Amino acid sequence: MMAREKPMMEAHAKAVCSGGGHIFNIGFGTGLVDTVIQQYVSVTHTIVEAHPEVYERKLHTSWGEKDNMKIVFGRWLNVLPQFASYDGIFMTLTENTMMTSEFLQLCC
Repeated sequence: MMAREKPMMEAHAKAVCSGGGHIFNIGFGTGLVDTVIQQYVSVTHTIVEAHPEVYERKLHTSWGEKDNMKIVFGRWLNVLPQFASYDGIFMTLTENTMMTSEFLQLCC
């Protein structure tokens, strides 16, 4: 992530938490969004991470020790339907049109 993206990511995280409740984030990335989500989340914060190395690293750090956070390994398309409904879902949309389309079909 580039420095100029930080304010936008922080605003997105705040917006996705505006309703409180259960928040779902697709992909850990730099952790910036999750750091902000942790400031606002009122119930639970679930992160699904598809990259094994990132998943293991985050699971065995302070991120994996937070009472209201669950870090799940897998692709979001396979994981999201297994969980209860969420009050906010965060995903950094990419240029991958197929993935964006699948996300919107599942969530909307």
